[in-house]
Amino acid sequence: MISSFNTRSGGGGRCSFFTRSTLSLQPIVTIFLLTMAGLNVLFQFRAISRFSEHAGQKKDSFVIVDLPSFPQPPDVPGADASLDEILQHLAENSSETDGGEEEWERPFLDIVRRTLNSYATCPSLYDSDSLPSEPTRNNKRETHLERMSAADLPGFGAAADVWRAVVEERERQKNGREGERCSMPPSTTCEVAQFSLIFLGYRPDRVKAIEKEVKNMANWGGNEYDPRFEPGGPYENEQVVVEIVLVWNGDADLSSSAEGRSLIQMSEMDDHPLRIFYARDAGLPNDLLNRYHPSIRPRSEALLYYDDDGPFWDRRAVLAGFELWKRNSDVQAGAMARNFRLGPRMDRERTTILQEGRIVQGTPETRGSFVPLCPYDGGRGDYVEYNYFTFAQYDANMVLPSGTFLHRNYMCYLWHPAFQKIREFVLAHDTKPDDMTVSTIVGQLSGRAPLTYPFKLGKNQSRRLMEKNEETKGVRHYIAKDWDSSQNHDNGQDHPRRSLLWNEHEAGHLFWGRLREEAINSLVSYFGNTNIGSTGWCYKTEYDVVKKKVMRSCNPEKPTLNMIPWINDGGFGRDICSLN
Repeated sequence: MISSFNTRSGGGGRCSFFTRSTLSLQPIVTIFLLTMAGLNVLFQFRAISRFSEHAGQKKDSFVIVDLPSFPQPPDVPGADASLDEILQHLAENSSETDGGEEEWERPFLDIVRRTLNSYATCPSLYDSDSLPSEPTRNNKRETHLERMSAADLPGFGAAADVWRAVVEERERQKNGREGERCSMPPSTTCEVAQFSLIFLGYRPDRVKAIEKEVKNMANWGGNEYDPRFEPGGPYENEQVVVEIVLVWNGDADLSSSAEGRSLIQMSEMDDHPLRIFYARDAGLPNDLLNRYHPSIRPRSEALLYYDDDGPFWDRRAVLAGFELWKRNSDVQAGAMARNFRLGPRMDRERTTILQEGRIVQGTPETRGSFVPLCPYDGGRGDYVEYNYFTFAQYDANMVLPSGTFLHRNYMCYLWHPAFQKIREFVLAHDTKPDDMTVSTIVGQLSGRAPLTYPFKLGKNQSRRLMEKNEETKGVRHYIAKDWDSSQNHDNGQDHPRRSLLWNEHEAGHLFWGRLREEAINSLVSYFGNTNIGSTGWCYKTEYDVVKKKVMRSCNPEKPTLNMIPWINDGGFGRDICSLN
C-alpha cells in the first residue's frame, strides 16, 4: 500500500510517494473512474494513465483527468485519513451523488479536483528508476531543509482539507445551522466608483508614514479616469477614497507616539474617513492576515491595501490600477508582483498549456489552467524558485500587499474553515507569508493569476506626491527610483523586512529570500500546482514584446499614461467599463 499521507494539523512531513510501491494507487483510481463511468458521468482525458506501464520511465507532461462532480456522502473519513482513503470513499459512495454542485461549492471543489489530479499522476512521473527533474534545485532544497527551521504544509493537503470543509458545510446546512457560505466576486465591478483603503500597523514607532499618507490620501479627490467624477456626474464632489481603515495588530498602545495620537484624533472626527479597527478587540491574535478579516466590514467592494512602510505610488498610477481591477474584479490587481521560476518539466508543461504561444498567459482563455507540481521528496519532485530580483509585468504568480486591489468577498474565503491549516502555517512560519498565501488562495478560487499595473510612470508624466510642506515632508514615494536593484534597497530603517532579502547574515545567517522561497514551495506543494502567470499591462498594444513564443515583456518598463490601454479611449479593455 502507498505510504499514508497524513492530514493532521501542524507542519507534518510531505507524502512520500516516489517509490515503485505507489503503483498500488492504480486499483483505487480505476475503481473510482469505472464506478463513475457506470453512472454515465462524462470524463475527458488528455491522456490515459497506466501506472503499471510507467515503471522506469520519465514523463514530460501530466495526465489531466477532468474529475466529475463529487458525490455528497453522508460523512467523510476522519481527520487522520489519507488521500487514498478519501479516493476510496468517493468511489464507494459515488452512487449517492445528487447530480450537481451548488454554486458556493464549485470553487472549493475545483481545488480538490486539481489537487487530486496531481496526486494521482505524480507517481508515474517520478518513479523509483527516474532521475530528479532538476538536481540543482533539489540539492538546494535539501540544503535549505538542513539549515532552517520553518513551518511546512503537507503535500497535496488541500484535497483532504478543502473536501472535508465542504462536506461539513453541507452537513450544517442540512441540519439548518448557519455555516460559512461565501460568494465569489463578479468578473467585473464597473459600477463601483470608490474604494476602501486599508493599512496594517502594529508598532507605534512605525506609524509616521501611515499618518502622513492618511492625511494625503484622504484628499486625493476624484478619479479622472471615471466620467462619473466629471462635472455634472453623480460623484462630482466625492472622494475616490471612500474610507480609510487602520487595522491595528497586537497589544501595543497606539497612543504612545505622537503620530499614533494624531491618527486617533483623526478617527474621532465626524468628517474624516479614517477609522481604526483594533484586532485584539475582535479577539484576533497579532496576525498579518487580520487585514483580510471579514469583521472589518469595509464599506466598498474594492479594497486597496498598504503595509505600514509602503511604498506609496503616484496617485494616477494607483487609480489606473483601480480601473484595471474594475475590469477584472475576481482577481488581485497589484503593482509589486513576483514570479516563480519553474523547473524544466514544469516549464514544458506550461508551454504546452499555452499552446506554444497561441494562448497568452493570464488572459481569460487560461482561466482554470494551472501547472501541476509534484512536491519534492527524497531527491525527486518539483521545486520552484522565488524570483525576488525584479517585479514582474508578465508571468507574475503573486503580488505584494502595498498597492494591491482585492474584492471584499475574498475576506470570507480567506478566513473560511477550509483554509485553517494555511492560516496556522502563516502564523508559524518565520516569514509570516500572508502575501503569497493570499495570492495563492485567490488564484486557486478564481482560476487565474493576479494582474499587474505599472507603478513607475515615464518621466514626462510621472508626478511625485512628495510635496515640500510640513504635512508630507519625509514621506518616501518610489516613483523614479529603481527600487528593484539591490543597491537601492533600504538598509533596515524603513524597510527592514525587504532589506533581509539582500542580507545573508540576518535571520540566522540565512537569506530572508530563501526562507520566502521555502514558504512558497510549501504552498504550491499543498495544492499540487501553481497558476500560469499574469498578463502584462501592455497586452494588445505596440509595447508588447514577444520572444520564443511564450516569453513576453513590456517595453518601456515605465510607461506614460497615454500608453496604458484600459484608461485611454480606444485602448484594449477600456470599453469593458463604459459607465457615464
